[in-house]
Amino acid sequence: MTGADLIEVFSHVADPAWLLNRGLFVAEGRHVTRRLLASSRFTVVALLVTPAATAYQLTNRYGMMFVLSIAAGVVSCVAGLLVSYLIEVPSGASIVIVATLLFAAAALFSPKRRRCRVCGRRP
Repeated sequence: MTGADLIEVFSHVADPAWLLNRGLFVAEGRHVTRRLLASSRFTVVALLVTPAATAYQLTNRYGMMFVLSIAAGVVSCVAGLLVSYLIEVPSGASIVIVATLLFAAAALFSPKRRRCRVCGRRP
């Protein structure tokens, strides 16, 4: 960031319209997050945690974990919406159920759960 950029930023800070605009954004964000239903909060938390946990079961490499987590999240959302449409159930619940089933399958067939053939220990 150059000096001219800093001057531009600080000139906006002194502008009352800019302050009002930012204040309204913050107020709106706080209002929306406070008014979410508890079930919506659980859905958001499930969509943050479950794909990452699924990817963690499948790999130890950090970069690959990101790729698998994104793929698990997209697959669970698309499949959950499809299930929701086909059997007419709430979409949030079906997405979370599909994500949980993906995690269960990943945990069941995880390479981390295999035992060594020679000594019987887990890797």
